[in-house]
Amino acid sequence: MGDWFNGTCKLMHPLFEPLESQILENTDYLQADESPIKVQDSHKVKALHQGYIWLFRNLQNKLVLFKYDQGRSRILP
Repeated sequence: MGDWFNGTCKLMHPLFEPLESQILENTDYLQADESPIKVQDSHKVKALHQGYIWLFRNLQNKLVLFKYDQGRSRILP
């Protein structure tokens, strides 16, 4: 299943950047939230690390973007 997910992500990547640009630009109001999740470490068997799913919502365009990051730094938002 991991290979299917990775393959789908690669196919959708050309759509991601234009969507991200539409959501983050041309708005006076943007909603954002992050949720902590445990992520399986591909280098260690049964090991988990802390990751974050970020949600960005542009109410003017009615668009939503989910983005993963390993941290909560202010750089992502």
